[in-house]
Amino acid sequence: MVPRIEIRNGLIPPLLVTAIQRCFQEGGVAVFPTETFYGLGGDPHRAEVAARVAVLKERPRGQALPVLAVDAETAAAAVRLVHEEEKQHWRRLAAAFWPGPLTLVAGAGPGLAPGVPAGDGTIGVRVPGLGLARHLAQLCGGLLVATSANRRGQEPQVTADRALAGLAGKIDLLVDGGPTPGGLPSTVVGLVGGPPRVLRPGAVSRERISEVLGVSLTA
Repeated sequence: MVPRIEIRNGLIPPLLVTAIQRCFQEGGVAVFPTETFYGLGGDPHRAEVAARVAVLKERPRGQALPVLAVDAETAAAAVRLVHEEEKQHWRRLAAAFWPGPLTLVAGAGPGLAPGVPAGDGTIGVRVPGLGLARHLAQLCGGLLVATSANRRGQEPQVTADRALAGLAGKIDLLVDGGPTPGGLPSTVVGLVGGPPRVLRPGAVSRERISEVLGVSLTA
């Protein structure tokens, strides 16, 4: 049976913090809530975590694993921004939308395990709007792999039990934070290889992003 930690009101009981930290520190893979659906992940600095998550997700080789950060400073340290224009776009979008449902794609910084960045060396990072998800990232050292807890082609799940159904016996910890609201996923914006581009539409509109950046976005 998968160990389950039940969390209500978004607060992790102090006695359970150590159990969550131990799971991440030992290379465990957990299921946990985000502000939309339940996520699947662990420490992005450990290659075995990236490999296990990719297998569980049936994720194609070379496709990045999204990463949550505890705060904007930690997110910025996880990427490599080469050009001044990229840095300006990053700062403006982070200030306007984080914490919140916007993922920024940039060159991966040092230290991330193979299999976390995409085949082209980029990584998607966001600071989640859910305080519990930020706390979990903090307990994982500041960064947390977080992809939706469902196999490729299946629907993401809004309850812990449904997320666990296809993963029982294959994960190390279930963090049950109650039902999540679902809805649109985070908007994904690419900041490398030219002007900013919307790589995936989502909760933050293209118009709002264009307004913040003062430029028109390409798809």
